Amino acid sequence: GWGPAHGYVRDGGVWPVRLQIDPAVCDGLGMCALRAPDLISMDPWGYPIVDSRELAESDAAAARRAMKGCPRRALYAVD
Repeated sequence: GWGPAHGYVRDGGVWPVRLQIDPAVCDGLGMCALRAPDLISMDPWGYPIVDSRELAESDAAAARRAMKGCPRRALYAVD
């Protein structure tokens, strides 16, 4: 599972999910985009732009890397 520290627990194969950013928490460090460039891009000020599409299960590893790499825990998954 994704684990409670990352904002989403995958219970019994619950799919699809979307990534979201909490803009009040994000410091624009860009660690998420470095870890998942296919899912997250950066705006001109260094803040992440998250693709709002539903993620395929094949995107799960990259999404987990991005969430785990966020020092502020501003990136999370929702179903």
